[in-house]
Amino acid sequence: PDPLDSCKKGQKNYEDLRKQLLAKYGTDKCQNSQECSLVLESNTCTTVCNVPVPKSYASSYNDNLNSFAKSSCTACPTQPTVMCERMVPSCLNGKCVAVNPS
Repeated sequence: PDPLDSCKKGQKNYEDLRKQLLAKYGTDKCQNSQECSLVLESNTCTTVCNVPVPKSYASSYNDNLNSFAKSSCTACPTQPTVMCERMVPSCLNGKCVAVNPS
């Protein structure tokens, strides 16, 4: 198969998994901002800054996506390095969010 087609298919499957994990981990309500964390997704499928998830799930979320990316996006070119905007995790209405610190 064409490497570009394989990459696009892997990225689509990655995005589907990402949505599932965010839906799963997003159901937990936070009580305060200390329960929230921001994750950097940086792997062979994509680079996404400041993904808000409950702190208790941050490692699992990242590990699951990185593992999936290693097996599904091997045909993809190296993702460019990005400069992430400075954000902080916050709990807003029981949901973890990323907010501008200023």
